[in-house]
This record gives sequence, structure tokens and C-alpha cells, in this order.
Amino acid sequence: MSHSYYIEGCPVPFHDLPEVFEYLRHSGRYLYMYQFLTVFLDGWKPLFFIIIRTDETLTRHIITYQDYK
Repeated sequence: MSHSYYIEGCPVPFHDLPEVFEYLRHSGRYLYMYQFLTVFLDGWKPLFFIIIRTDETLTRHIITYQDYK
């Protein structure tokens, strides 16, 4: 059985977590609209929420996450 991952409010299914982060990495100026959204497994089980920060030099974005506990 294959699992799908979804970003809250985004109808596009992802095959795996690296694909989710690759999508975020290439979202350009729209990256911050994903701030604090939840990533779900199979559309219903919450895994974590997305956190986007800027590094100290303000030159790049750092995409991280916080697990649900």
C-alpha cells in the first residue's frame, strides 16, 4: 500500500516527504504562504507543521518542521 502526503489546503498529493520539501524549496515568493500549515499522511493523520525561517544573513530561507506530539 502506497501512502500520500498532503499539505493543508493543497490538493496535490506527494509521494514522499522529500518531495514535499522539494516542492516547498521551489515555491519561490509563495513559500511563506505555507508557514505553519500542517502536513498530513493520507489526508487525515497530521504529521507536522511547516516552519520557515530566514538565516542570519537574510540571504536564504530555512524550511523546518515541528512534530505533533
